[in-house]
Amino acid sequence: MKQILLSIITLVSLAGCATTSQTTTPTQIATAVEPYVRPATAALASAALLTQAADKRAELAGYLYAAGQIVYSLSTGAAPTAEQLKSAISVAYAGPDSDQWMAIAGSVAAIYAGVYPSIQNKPDAALKIISGLAAGLEDAASIYIPKTNPS
Repeated sequence: MKQILLSIITLVSLAGCATTSQTTTPTQIATAVEPYVRPATAALASAALLTQAADKRAELAGYLYAAGQIVYSLSTGAAPTAEQLKSAISVAYAGPDSDQWMAIAGSVAAIYAGVYPSIQNKPDAALKIISGLAAGLEDAASIYIPKTNPS
């Protein structure tokens, strides 16, 4: 999982660096990095799910989905710090293996931390990145969460 995280952070960081110049705005940086955030987060969360026993994946997926909802809630107001993001994700989990959950929270926060210096105090730019993080968590979880048919 560490290799996956390292690859994802490198990809997101390079995407941000490739577009950074003296005249690049935070919104432009967020727009350039945005297409990579959702799939990177989904890959990270999916890898975490696959390390679990098959009978535990649906339970963890539920927590990932809840974490995605919490991350969406951070998209109002000022851009949260990476530590605030990690803290918010950590409260979504109520299971016994908190070390692994904190590793997931830390990994998602690390993706965000890679672009945070460029988007801090820019809510419009942060919204794009936070939405991608939340959607990635939900994408990974959706495979394991039973779908209900409306009657």
